[in-house]
Parts: sequence; C-alpha cells; structure tokens
Amino acid sequence: MDDDPFRIVGLVVAAFAVVFVAILLLVQFGGNASGVVTLPAFLAVPVVAVGIYLLVKNR
Repeated sequence: MDDDPFRIVGLVVAAFAVVFVAILLLVQFGGNASGVVTLPAFLAVPVVAVGIYLLVKNR
C-alpha cells in the first residue's frame, strides 16, 4: 500500500457516492419525481471527486 494521503479520502467519497446513488435509485423507482431530478447531480459527485483526485495526484 502506498502512502497516498488522498487514497482514504477517495475511498470515503466513493462509498458515500454509492450510498447516495443507491438511495436515489430506490426513490426514483418508488415514483418520486424529485429523485429523477437529483439523480444526475449525485452521479456527477464521484466524477468530480475522481477528477480532483487525479489532478492533485499528478502534480
């Protein structure tokens, strides 16, 4: 295991993103329209987090 300080942060962000997406998918399939609107926003969270992680790591 390397000494990358952002590894734990990335794992925590990924775990929260998976939980949020799972909850929003359940809400969406439950028939709540707000789940459909907020789902793309929460799908973008892990993409942005990975982008920031890669930018900082490659510096």
